[in-house]
Amino acid sequence: MVGLNVMHIHTILVPYDSGHRGARMGRGPLHFAEHGVSHRLRTGGHQVSETTIDVPTAFPTELGTSFAATVRYPTRCVRWSRVAASR
Repeated sequence: MVGLNVMHIHTILVPYDSGHRGARMGRGPLHFAEHGVSHRLRTGGHQVSETTIDVPTAFPTELGTSFAATVRYPTRCVRWSRVAASR
């Protein structure tokens, strides 16, 4: 595509709703991934990396899993992505 600036895009998918993976609103990010959002961006000439947040826990609790899924892990992903982009 002429005149299109190539973007370096890092999608961070957080498929959780109230501590439950892939349930209700947490299904949205998985739907986008399964239906090729990253592929479509690549087809448009962009460089895309993708991370899906997964909270490994033997006994998930709503508060603990929600905090890890929406704060702790995405914060790390954004930090790592920014460091990689600055190189």
